[in-house]
Amino acid sequence: MQERILGLDLGTTTLGIAVSDGLGIGHPKEVFRFQKGAYSKPKNRVLELCHELNITTIVLGYPRHMDGRESDMSRVVEIFKERLIESDARLNVHLVDERLTSVMAHERLSEMGIKKDKQKEIVDMYAALEILETYLNGRK
Repeated sequence: MQERILGLDLGTTTLGIAVSDGLGIGHPKEVFRFQKGAYSKPKNRVLELCHELNITTIVLGYPRHMDGRESDMSRVVEIFKERLIESDARLNVHLVDERLTSVMAHERLSEMGIKKDKQKEIVDMYAALEILETYLNGRK
């Protein structure tokens, strides 16, 4: 049995969440919505899930521009990571390059036959799954 890991895709008003099972297979979990700038709400949701699911490892998508430069959102993600660790010292939070994860998530959803208008509602959850799978595949 492997430890369960949480995959996160933090945006300005949504947090895509995916979780791995005991076999190391990732699954989409939820899209958590919050008001712009109110990052304490998604932080609290993550802490709640970690407690509920006995998770200590988190992989958090790290946004960069296509040329590798940091984006405005990069600093927000770094602060979010710091706040998680300050709230629970047991947490190991790893940053994972999230370039193209939304594109891959849209492709996956299209392959699943999910219509474009429905994709908007759940793409962040599948982007979180891409981030989680990138991390899990890197560990193999």
